[in-house]
Amino acid sequence: MSFYAISSFFAAMMVCGLALIIYVGSKNYSSKIFSYTIASIGVWALSIAFGYSYAGTNMVLSDFCIRSSYFLGTLIAISFFYFSITFPENYEPSPRIRNFFAFLSLPIVLFYFAKDISTLFGSTLVSEQTIMTGTYISKGHLRWSFGAYDIFFHILFFSFFSAALAVLWQKYKQQTEETLRKQALYMFWALFIGVVPAGLANAALPGVGIFDYFWPGIMGVFGWVCVMSYTIIKQSQLSIKTVTNELLVVAITLIILIGMFV
Repeated sequence: MSFYAISSFFAAMMVCGLALIIYVGSKNYSSKIFSYTIASIGVWALSIAFGYSYAGTNMVLSDFCIRSSYFLGTLIAISFFYFSITFPENYEPSPRIRNFFAFLSLPIVLFYFAKDISTLFGSTLVSEQTIMTGTYISKGHLRWSFGAYDIFFHILFFSFFSAALAVLWQKYKQQTEETLRKQALYMFWALFIGVVPAGLANAALPGVGIFDYFWPGIMGVFGWVCVMSYTIIKQSQLSIKTVTNELLVVAITLIILIGMFV
């Protein structure tokens, strides 16, 4: 397993561990949604880890894992938009709105995996991949090429993140309670500072053939998640020290497991 795969796997498990800690320790609706959101980031990093680990040995699985990461990236952007609606007032949207967001992923799955689904049912209706056409090895590193409709990923990704930022900024301007106002502002800047470099390294630059910053972007995402989680942990009245200790346990366990199996 390559260093890229190991580091991506480590970042994925740390993010998932943090998501679980917040989910178990929190009773707020917005905190639960945040834990789901960062869990999807962990699964995204995990798909990248498997994509790198299969590179050179099973390019079909590597291709599927990397293509799945683009669907998960879109899902993360949508999840952050939904989270921005609930935060910081701990607002729970109506069942109609919740159902809309729940089923929004269905047409995206059908579009991103159109050729895979078509092939699964023995049809040749869709002859080419829509978002990503395949993975390949170049100069010892994993690379991938994009389909004719990859622009839709960039539109969805940056549109939903922009909408989330707009909602948080509007809440900061309109909120009268000072504590909630500060939380909205902190989350706005945490999201903005995180999504700009992460979006460039993991979404925009690979779209124009620059993959050199993709792996560092994954490691940076873990730090970004920790920064955003600070407000959620404080809002949920969880102990920062306790959460840090629990994350250290997760990290030590992962390091031991990696040392045993790699």
